[in-house]
Amino acid sequence: MNHILRVEFKIIKFDLNEYNSMIIYITMSSNGYSHYHKLTKDDLISMIEKRDNEIKKIQEKLRGVTELKIQYYEYNKFHMEEITRLDREIGKYKGLRK
Repeated sequence: MNHILRVEFKIIKFDLNEYNSMIIYITMSSNGYSHYHKLTKDDLISMIEKRDNEIKKIQEKLRGVTELKIQYYEYNKFHMEEITRLDREIGKYKGLRK
């Protein structure tokens, strides 16, 4: 189930801080959140729990993907080293490398 949340921003002022970085003061219009006022406390908690569960599932998938990334990196690293070693051996037989 997809939800579209419309958020309106209004920049009210901006300044430079002591590090010469820009600080932007933003106010958010509550028009995009008015439907939340109609929900009960239990409904809001339920929504938060559902989002937490979705976030946990995504984090688990991300951990799995990260593990696969490391595994494939090591696998490719091994093969690149092996290709380099074999290239040196072939070069020795052809008299190109010592």
